[in-house]
Amino acid sequence: IKRAIGATIIKISNSYFIYIFKLFFTGYLLSILFFYLFIPFFKKYNRFGFFLSYSSRKITDILPLNLDFNSIIISFCLILAIIYIFTIFFTFQTLKQPPATLIRPIEQGRIKSYTPFLMVITLFCVLMLFTSSSIIVSQRKLTEDIFNDIEPDVIRILPKSPYGIGEDLDLLMKDLITSYTFDDYKAVKETFKEKAVIGFRLRVPYLTKIPHPQDIDKEFELRITGATEDFPSIFDLTLSEGRFIKDEESGKCVVGFEVSKVFNLKSNDEFMGFEVVGVLEKKAKLTDHSMFISLIDWPFLFPTPLSGSEGGHGFIFVKPIDKNNGQIYEEILDFLERRHPGKLRGVVLDIGDLVSKIANARMSTYILLFMFSLFAFISSLLYLSVLMLIDIIRRTKEIGIKRAIGATKKNIMIEFVFKSLKIGVLSLILGIILGTFISLLIANREGLAFYVPSTYLILFIIIYIGCITLFSLIPAQYAVNIKPNEAIRNE
Repeated sequence: IKRAIGATIIKISNSYFIYIFKLFFTGYLLSILFFYLFIPFFKKYNRFGFFLSYSSRKITDILPLNLDFNSIIISFCLILAIIYIFTIFFTFQTLKQPPATLIRPIEQGRIKSYTPFLMVITLFCVLMLFTSSSIIVSQRKLTEDIFNDIEPDVIRILPKSPYGIGEDLDLLMKDLITSYTFDDYKAVKETFKEKAVIGFRLRVPYLTKIPHPQDIDKEFELRITGATEDFPSIFDLTLSEGRFIKDEESGKCVVGFEVSKVFNLKSNDEFMGFEVVGVLEKKAKLTDHSMFISLIDWPFLFPTPLSGSEGGHGFIFVKPIDKNNGQIYEEILDFLERRHPGKLRGVVLDIGDLVSKIANARMSTYILLFMFSLFAFISSLLYLSVLMLIDIIRRTKEIGIKRAIGATKKNIMIEFVFKSLKIGVLSLILGIILGTFISLLIANREGLAFYVPSTYLILFIIIYIGCITLFSLIPAQYAVNIKPNEAIRNE
């Protein structure tokens, strides 16, 4: 009618654009407000990747969370331009026919025009829901793997480091910094052998890549770590064959499950110039890719301290025999302070508690995203149900005729449920494919290993199909209850 009285397509599309702009502007402001309120919380727990990549030193190298004015303006203008272009395009595609054709009631054409729009909405909601839920599953798997590697019951005792202070003060405090040595480890182990299992490490493990023996185009990630003889008790390591290395022996190594599998290693074989004396059972990713050597051999492989500090900072592992004995850490710190008088007192680092806090903080972010996606998905189901109901109301006479010539209630029910399922299943397939691709990008960006078990995928599909079926049964039930004589009599 507007076209018939002289309105142009551009004028009509502009009116649609103003309406969409109001919705977008409101949502954008709420999103910016949300991020400004919660971004300090996200930054606080932003070093989760440090436990996976020891080469990372800057927070921004792991997960940059910055929101500046330029980013807000550029993103706003970019999205606004995309919305405007799409509004004009779809309006032109819809209204390019003559006004007389647009006014003529073509009911079937109108109903069909809803299908692509409904498909896009459902696809977008499935995409968000699958991506957010798969990232949550990957995050849970990563947390489990890290806990298996670090053993949350094991506490680290390390020298206090004055990182982050000014250069002048750093020079004044340089003489106060101590370094825990192998002799400190042996003294602590002998003194507290009745109260705890003690281990020692000179540096953080060294991550490297070596040629893959089965594929010359691939590389194998190897984690080389110094270890003491009580590591199996401290980190719950189980040997499938052989034994673990001793503190005083040299030229020996123990390899993880993946290392032995990929390089086909057994006891008494040679690997990287070391004799393999033991092979570990499958445990977690980092442990399975590890090669354990004695601390005697470590300085020959890595003569330069990896930490970049003079003399290095070894750290002691403590696993109390009695888990309720929380005082043992202070007793060990007192003992080490007596061995290094005039030096800074060491600190206790509970990696398990730290990782748990970081994991919980990031998990809360993903769960929040999942809740938004879930609400959007429920909204799309309601939209699907409403459009199906409108379709049924417009086709009341057609349904009455079908019932009059012999169609059963079951036939009518199947027709409308099947129509909804076609839209839902197509959206599901495309949503899972695109969601997997986006999840891989996000997982790679945040230092996660993308992990979606088959049970989760099957459960997701079953729940999704069930929801689509349930919400399509509501309008379908209305169609079933239409009486043929009343439907035929009334337009």
